[in-house]
Amino acid sequence: MATIDEDEYRQSLWPPLERAVKMLLVQKPGVYLKISYEEMYRYVYTSVCQQHSQVVYADLLRLLSSHIKSFTDDLEKLSGGQFVEEFHSGLKRYTQAISCIVPIFAYLNRTYLSVYLKLNLKEELNKLLNAMIIDKYTHQVLAELSSIQDQPFCCNPSVIADLISTIHELRPEYARVYPQLFARYIPNILPPTKAEETPMYIAEAQQMQQQLATIEDFKRCDTGRKRGLDDTPMVKR
Repeated sequence: MATIDEDEYRQSLWPPLERAVKMLLVQKPGVYLKISYEEMYRYVYTSVCQQHSQVVYADLLRLLSSHIKSFTDDLEKLSGGQFVEEFHSGLKRYTQAISCIVPIFAYLNRTYLSVYLKLNLKEELNKLLNAMIIDKYTHQVLAELSSIQDQPFCCNPSVIADLISTIHELRPEYARVYPQLFARYIPNILPPTKAEETPMYIAEAQQMQQQLATIEDFKRCDTGRKRGLDDTPMVKR
């Protein structure tokens, strides 16, 4: 194999890897792009064999950091339900991207990070995600959710449920800080209900019903038109 210096690496090996990673970072959650993992793996393999492992790893971290920084700059311009939904979208997108990036750089992980740095690529990329998004914004997201959770239609309920589940999976300690919020979506967060607490939960349910009744777009089911079981005509056989 002919020797490839760093300048040649940056001209021929890193550009296709950079394009593939950028594509993975912007793909929508649940959508998987058609990327030749075999071809990308070969670029990584060649780079490592040419003694560019340190450079490849640094380039990868720099690319991810730059992309996440751009996302968080836009995120900080939002508030309320928009902030929550964009945070959820970004978290899902980057989590999915990491799961696709790690296989591409598997050879780098096996021969460089594991052997020389005693690190694991997936863990290091997750640490980057945690530091730049999760640890930095989760308190703000949960505070926003706590303030808007009693405002129906302010944020997509499925987004909130998935976001709480994801945060609990990644950072279960937040459930101790926001137990009432997590208890709405995660079982066994709160201790078992005591009999003397029943009136409090009844009052909470009544308050929620009153809040729903004040919303102009909220329509109750017109039960006046429905027939009860007693009104169902008997069919003679």
